[in-house]
Amino acid sequence: MSASGALVMLPHLMPKMPFDSVKDFTPVTVITAVPQVLTVRKTLGVKTVGELVAMAKARPGKVSFGTSGHGTSLHLAAELFRLRAGKIDIVHIPYRGVAPALTDLMGGQIDMLFGDIPVMLPQIKAGTIVPLAVTARVRSPVMPDVPTMAESGVADAEAETIYALLAPAGLPADRVGLLHRTLVKALREPEATRVIADQGGILVATSPEESRTYIASESRKWAEVVRLADVKMQ
Repeated sequence: MSASGALVMLPHLMPKMPFDSVKDFTPVTVITAVPQVLTVRKTLGVKTVGELVAMAKARPGKVSFGTSGHGTSLHLAAELFRLRAGKIDIVHIPYRGVAPALTDLMGGQIDMLFGDIPVMLPQIKAGTIVPLAVTARVRSPVMPDVPTMAESGVADAEAETIYALLAPAGLPADRVGLLHRTLVKALREPEATRVIADQGGILVATSPEESRTYIASESRKWAEVVRLADVKMQ
């Protein structure tokens, strides 16, 4: 099992990784994708992504975004948004983890924060932060009233933590197929789909070939973000 950070992000931030995420594994299936949600502090005065982008363009270098650190998935999601929204000039405030960033968002010390839905949902429900959009192709079942980035006018800004089952490279196709069929059957059980949905996830269950294409596409996307935003690990 691998999450997208190690699979499609870290290889572009750490060129000397001891493995090639595309060549060294045989994808069995992408199990689930957990999107992030773009949130802002309550006192910022914006309620939509369009209003946030307009504010950032009107006040270049004044709107701040927190992250869980340089090169993390939250940082890359914010950089992807910045690029897709017209290379808006917003200021990165890195933290050592998402908890202090979320605390400062609630306290009004930073303006915006991307975070995984399960982490952000309690504060969204409590009304202490404002959700603007989810970074998925479809709305989240746990936040059906929150639009997607595309619905909010920012295309190609999907940022999801994917969880995939990988096998060693060269595993015979019949064994890959057996693994895939067994796992997907279990994933489609009502209890499994309920647990995934309750955690803000979206069941994907791709075929091995679809998984390879999906992982390669995600890798290319994050390579572009790292290059264009000049993201460095620190």
